[in-house]
Amino acid sequence: MRLLCFHGGATNSEHFKKVIYHLRQNLEADGAASFHFVDGLIPTPPSINVEYQCPPPTLRFFAFNEPDGVRDIETSAKKIGLGASTANSPEDAMRIGEAQMVLEIQDTVEIFLDYVSNIMEEEGPFDGVIGASEGAGAAATVLLYDQEVCREKGTESKLKCGIFFVGFPPFNRDATFHLADRSKVRIEAPTCHIIGQKDPLAKISEALWNVCDERTRVLVDHEQGHIIPHEPQIMARIADFVRKVGRDEANLA
Repeated sequence: MRLLCFHGGATNSEHFKKVIYHLRQNLEADGAASFHFVDGLIPTPPSINVEYQCPPPTLRFFAFNEPDGVRDIETSAKKIGLGASTANSPEDAMRIGEAQMVLEIQDTVEIFLDYVSNIMEEEGPFDGVIGASEGAGAAATVLLYDQEVCREKGTESKLKCGIFFVGFPPFNRDATFHLADRSKVRIEAPTCHIIGQKDPLAKISEALWNVCDERTRVLVDHEQGHIIPHEPQIMARIADFVRKVGRDEANLA
């Protein structure tokens, strides 16, 4: 399984390599998966919430209008309206965030999709996507976009799975969030969702969960916040998911 990897906002690919080291070690040990990392194109100030020190450049995939001077995730969530107690549903939370947080996002979604499409054409094929936080939203956007393009062409997508650490739902091509109460279209490929019980942005992860096929999605929850957990048993569950997808695809071949 070749996985295309998207780092979190205000970090970079080298940082993402470090924070998923245990998952990489597990899957690379027997050749079950390999990892291809890409960097965002948009420079952004560093965040105080990043686990492990992130050397420059700090990058992101989409242009967001965050509260001025706010680099703390919990404070940002409350100011934007994405906090756990500020909306009745995950979709309501995303609509609040969509109205207040997105800035010039249309152009950056189009640029991002062109950028990744070129990578997939030149360096693929890839069997799945993996991302953290903003990178999980980027990975989900790629998965949904590829599914739609393949359906239009009458071909089968080569992307067979998605792994999402604390991520938001995908963008549609018009740069609106793809939400479960806006569309009946679901991400059909098997997906693994890693969500922290103490994450102040858990609602956005729930909104991503809701747009994935309930028959093929898997939840891996943990007791921490907006981070990538490192416990061996959690990483083993994610690795098991990847191996199962690989076995299922091999049996269909």
